[in-house]
Amino acid sequence: MQLLCSVTRIDVIDDIWEDVDGIIVGSCAASLRYPFTLDELVTIKKKCQMYGIDLYIEIDVLVKETSRTIVFDLLDFVMQLEPKGIYFSDLAVYDYALRKGYSDILIYDPLTLMTNSLDAIFFLRKGLKAVTLARELTFDEIVKIARMTNGQVDMQIAGYIRMAYSGRHFISDYLSYIKKQFDDQKIYSIKEETRDKKMVIHQGDAGTLIYSEFVLLALDEYLRLKDKIARFIIDDHYLDHDLFCDIIKAHRIVNKENVSAITTELKERYPDIYFDTGYLYNKTMIRKEEDYDRTVGTE
Repeated sequence: MQLLCSVTRIDVIDDIWEDVDGIIVGSCAASLRYPFTLDELVTIKKKCQMYGIDLYIEIDVLVKETSRTIVFDLLDFVMQLEPKGIYFSDLAVYDYALRKGYSDILIYDPLTLMTNSLDAIFFLRKGLKAVTLARELTFDEIVKIARMTNGQVDMQIAGYIRMAYSGRHFISDYLSYIKKQFDDQKIYSIKEETRDKKMVIHQGDAGTLIYSEFVLLALDEYLRLKDKIARFIIDDHYLDHDLFCDIIKAHRIVNKENVSAITTELKERYPDIYFDTGYLYNKTMIRKEEDYDRTVGTE
């Protein structure tokens, strides 16, 4: 089991390296979430070597005809950095890596789509390093999929959750419609009718992302899943520096005896943050089993 953190600020690596096994970064050339240039990726690689931690690269954009050359050139570049793995969400990345001979370091992360063991097994049989589970799964579902895949699965364990991604520019399109100017330096948010809190919505050149209104914090579940999951991910997006570092530290020092105390301490230290266990105990789809049994497999 590894503990990984996505990183959007180079200087934070100096503060977290002792508590993580690796970091996840990406290039602004093919990412909606990461600001780094190619030169900065080289700097980050050197820091990883200095600190003895693994480097993972994330390519989280949809590959369009207009961007495929940029994405594939980036893949060729990052392979020179010898990453431990490459997280990707578009199967065009897999196709290119397969032809180039390094598909075995790919980790498929389609955000909301990896929801069952059949899909996970299908992609693992394609020779991938691992797959990343959907953030909307329950704890029991995660355990079942992990068991069916011999633990070749990754999952997010902390941070704001990416709820949706589209290649469209929803914010600027909407603001244009209401005759307002889009500011790419501003943090926008939306509020659904069924939710009490606002959700961050971010637009970049590659599209639009919507994040959860809560910060996932599941320390007890982390302990219970440690022998079943290949890599746990703490996402740093929209977490301030101190909160991010404290969450990482909590995962390193937590054990069965202090899990409740550490969770309580984090909530008391950051009273303005809405911590939650996400969907681990909330099914996202409810059906009546008796109705299902009457209609499936019968004439």
